[in-house]
Amino acid sequence: MGFVFAPKIKDGKLVEFTGLKELCKDDKVLVVFTPFTKIENIELNYTLSKCMIATTSLAFVLNAKTYKLPVDSLIKEFIKDAGQVTEITDKQKKDYETHGYKCYDKVHIPGTFPRSKSNDVIMNDHAITLPDEAFLLFLELLVGLKKNKKGGWITKYIEAGKYQPISRLRTPIKGSLLKKNAKDFIESGGSKQYRISTHPDFVTYDKKALLKHPDSTVQNLAKKLPKKNIQKEKLEVGL
Repeated sequence: MGFVFAPKIKDGKLVEFTGLKELCKDDKVLVVFTPFTKIENIELNYTLSKCMIATTSLAFVLNAKTYKLPVDSLIKEFIKDAGQVTEITDKQKKDYETHGYKCYDKVHIPGTFPRSKSNDVIMNDHAITLPDEAFLLFLELLVGLKKNKKGGWITKYIEAGKYQPISRLRTPIKGSLLKKNAKDFIESGGSKQYRISTHPDFVTYDKKALLKHPDSTVQNLAKKLPKKNIQKEKLEVGL
């Protein structure tokens, strides 16, 4: 996303705007700010939106008390799911650069099970259920994400040509993912390596509930999970 500041905007200057897009080839979306003026021509605004160019006046959108700009609302029409705009800390940004996580999805595992062989998972505020086999694999990957400081990769031996366990995990979660791309979220790194490809801070769980799960394998995996629940701690202190 690129930002452009212009002294003023006049209706009918479509050529100038498309020229900006050519100059800013690395930016998929352009936000053009002016001090006061803004485009009133509805047809021109529609054409610019098709080119993924948003225009607005600083006098109209700038918060005079905090000096914040509502960038999310300005570009939301260009993003299929506004939830893809995720604020991250400097440390988390560094982790993304170091380990190359592909997603920003947020997941919570409450440790509850609505019925036999079915387990609750909250993904990006969407409630879904996973069958036992998929849930155990997810927990196994979660342990790797939380404990492995080299990007969360685990080695999972699956017989040649048999990818059902991975597929059975990817299929039910796909619709709740921000990018709807389960292969990015459950990432394959080759050499039988897999991982959950979002930041470890974004996956939380109720360890006490998991330790009381009727499946002993779930209990054993829960024992390996760290006690600290990063995202929950931040919410409790109001961050």
